[in-house]
Amino acid sequence: MRKLISSMLVTGLLVAALAGPAAGRGLTAERLTEAGWYCFPVNTLGVHCMPPGTAWGDRHIQLLYFDHETRVYAGTESLVRADAFKGNRQCRTDPSGGWLDLVAAIGYYACHRN
Repeated sequence: MRKLISSMLVTGLLVAALAGPAAGRGLTAERLTEAGWYCFPVNTLGVHCMPPGTAWGDRHIQLLYFDHETRVYAGTESLVRADAFKGNRQCRTDPSGGWLDLVAAIGYYACHRN
């Protein structure tokens, strides 16, 4: 839990710093990659970026994602590993209305926030 909170705090601070009006170029996957983040395309869903120190297999992962067509920052994605997901978590912010079951594909449940 502490790692999730730390990750969310780092993500929030980075978004605020890079997306602010004084930032010039704004937040991009390319800038995150230069800063040591792992960014990868997800079919037609855009580019998703994982902060440094995060790894597949972690119980909770916080990603930033960018629109497929515009490459503009679109929001965050919370991933909870299947064995840590209790089924009663709320995700009112995902366009689907709830947590997405990505267990067969990547072993996680996902919630998006714009």
